Amino acid sequence: MAVSKRTEKSVTEISSKLASLLTPASAESSEQVSETVSDLINTLSKEYADDMSITLIASSKIGKMLTKVTKSKTLSTDAKDKARAVIVKLKNAADKERAVLAEEKRQSTGPSSGPDATPQPPRTVKEYHRRLVDQNKELYKNPPVMAVLKVKVRRNEERSDSKSSKHLFAQLITFCSLLRSWQVSSKTGAPPVRDGDKGTFTFRDYPNFQPNRSPEEVLRGGAFGGTYFRPIVSAVTNIKYTGAEAVSTSCAPEWVKGVEKRLLTSSTYNASVNRWAAKCGGSLGMWESSGWISDVDPYGWFQWYCRFFQGRRTDDDDRQVKRWSALAGQKGRFRNQLIKKIINSGEPIGSAKVSPVVRQTLWHWGLEIDDEKIETYKVLKGLK
Repeated sequence: MAVSKRTEKSVTEISSKLASLLTPASAESSEQVSETVSDLINTLSKEYADDMSITLIASSKIGKMLTKVTKSKTLSTDAKDKARAVIVKLKNAADKERAVLAEEKRQSTGPSSGPDATPQPPRTVKEYHRRLVDQNKELYKNPPVMAVLKVKVRRNEERSDSKSSKHLFAQLITFCSLLRSWQVSSKTGAPPVRDGDKGTFTFRDYPNFQPNRSPEEVLRGGAFGGTYFRPIVSAVTNIKYTGAEAVSTSCAPEWVKGVEKRLLTSSTYNASVNRWAAKCGGSLGMWESSGWISDVDPYGWFQWYCRFFQGRRTDDDDRQVKRWSALAGQKGRFRNQLIKKIINSGEPIGSAKVSPVVRQTLWHWGLEIDDEKIETYKVLKGLK
């Protein structure tokens, strides 16, 4: 952003005067200093703050001086409040300039995300950051943590005949079509066994992964405010997915037969459709910038659970099961936090009065607290 010589000179002078006034050797009284500082900040706010450039903020050290004002033990509250207000203005000006620069760069180099971009994973954290910014995603971690990439889907044995048309076709599958068709056509995991009608599921190859609600039950019961399979542009794969596409490649047809779209593919979060009528969970940008999303499951953990439940196995399964265990396993923080509250409350196990937000969170992870979970907790804690 171009800044006039007059603005550059004036801001630098104000910064220099503030530095002088903030030195312990200043001859003026604290009242006089506070008044002078307030006047300087008023001038800065009215005449220059909205038009400041990132370069000028850095070179003049004005931001540093204003921060010192807010931390001063001798200046008046009025002077500190004015300094804080100008800091906000400077941050807004810097954000606007960054947005303009990002758009100029995007137009000069082509789109980095969306339907017109190349469908491929980010090569660097810098590129990943740019995608997230271009897509107006929440940067929960900044810089972002790189996504889980190059996940391999395990497949049953195929014919090794190099002349096999099936083998040749497999070799010709492009990256884009792979990402768009991770259906559960190559099942390598045995179906889970359930303990009763509403009990725990046991997976033979992952015995410690024991949810007690199936993906179908989670969806039909009400989850994610109805938005989980909404249309998205993935910062991980650089592909735009439709809601219908996400549902068909993640769920068995019988799971969603007769289920209203408002429970599956809505773009607007509606807490009232949730099992516990509570809003919970982070944004896709939060999940992506935290490094939780893989390139084979761009919608996140629940998409992985849908596919894992149907038998698909990948080399990302260990990580996803560990995430579940930390939250909803026998020692999971949310699970045990909720059980403790239920026991202490004296309310019935299924009472919505006790932590509906935590209940809804666990529901999204395939778990609902029941008598068996309460008894297991008591045994582990030596309460009986």
